[in-house]
Amino acid sequence: MFENLRDRLDRFLAERTPPPDAREQQQALHAALVEAKVGLSTMRDALASAERALAQERQLLSDAERRGRMATEIGDQETAEVADRFTARHAERVQLLERKVAVQRDELALAEREYESMRAEFQRRKGAAPSVPSIGPDVDDAGLQHQMDRAAMESAADAQLAHLKRKVRGEG
Repeated sequence: MFENLRDRLDRFLAERTPPPDAREQQQALHAALVEAKVGLSTMRDALASAERALAQERQLLSDAERRGRMATEIGDQETAEVADRFTARHAERVQLLERKVAVQRDELALAEREYESMRAEFQRRKGAAPSVPSIGPDVDDAGLQHQMDRAAMESAADAQLAHLKRKVRGEG
């Protein structure tokens, strides 16, 4: 019963919602590409950090194994047992970090494929979108709008200053 109502509501909304124009779709896809690129950078940083942690943990494992061998060679049983505990702890951590790095590499590869797919779609749409010659500056651009507002304010200030100068000189 609710599914039928939901279907009718979806159809109703779809019929009354205007389709987004090509420019809006292109802008949305561009924003998604930028966000994905930032995400890829973050993922690469996380992978590099995990790889550094793995290298450091492997070094600690190697050191613990070496200390254990040295303690056994000189007959220091207590130090050898402590080294064995550290060796086990570091070996477990190395295994965990190896799995983490492998998963992060797989995740990064998947994200890169998705990004490339989105980029190809963006390029395809960019080439297929009809180019509309612009008549004037794009006032939707916030930076350009700010520059235009500033120029208008400066022009008004210059006009007001000129009026005050004429008034002081007795011309107006």
